[in-house]
Amino acid sequence: MGFSAGMPGRALDRAPPAPAPAPAPRFSLIIPAYNEAALLPRLLDSVEVARRHYKGGGPEAIEVIVADNRSSDDTAALARGRGCRVVTVEKRVIAAVRNGGARNSRGE
Repeated sequence: MGFSAGMPGRALDRAPPAPAPAPAPRFSLIIPAYNEAALLPRLLDSVEVARRHYKGGGPEAIEVIVADNRSSDDTAALARGRGCRVVTVEKRVIAAVRNGGARNSRGE
């Protein structure tokens, strides 16, 4: 059985290959946060400067995770808007918040 050119569903009608997944970051920066909307922008500004100057791979080599501890202000939205991954941690213990962020990290 041969294949006819131009006939739908044949071997020649393949979808383009999917893009390669982004490489895992080298480092993960975990920022535990509870109602930090007032102070988080300044911290994220300094983190972004450091990421841009990192000579070991640039900003992509460092992921930033904000471990939000059920904030009642705009902490989570602000972090997402700045390109951070946000992980919500329910337990109100600082160690649990740090560990919750670390569990969701992809860095080496």
